[in-house]
Amino acid sequence: MGKGSAKHKIHEILAPESGKIVRTLKTCSKCGPGVFLAEHYDRFHCGKCGITQFKKKEGGVEAETGGKKTPTSGRQPRARTGAAPKPAPQK
Repeated sequence: MGKGSAKHKIHEILAPESGKIVRTLKTCSKCGPGVFLAEHYDRFHCGKCGITQFKKKEGGVEAETGGKKTPTSGRQPRARTGAAPKPAPQK
């Protein structure tokens, strides 16, 4: 695993409850079962697809936002400064 990756112990993810095994962590609504959301103090976040669910002050989930963005989404290309573009090579 990479630097800084968290390894959950099985008792942190699953817990026995009245004869059945129940998930203690939330699962991602976009990725499906088997992908758990990381719990932060104010939000839940999926590391696979990038969805973030914000918590309400009372403890419920308030809103769900986005996912991972591609490098060019939501940005305008920067204006080139300096030298003019190089011409294509002649054959």
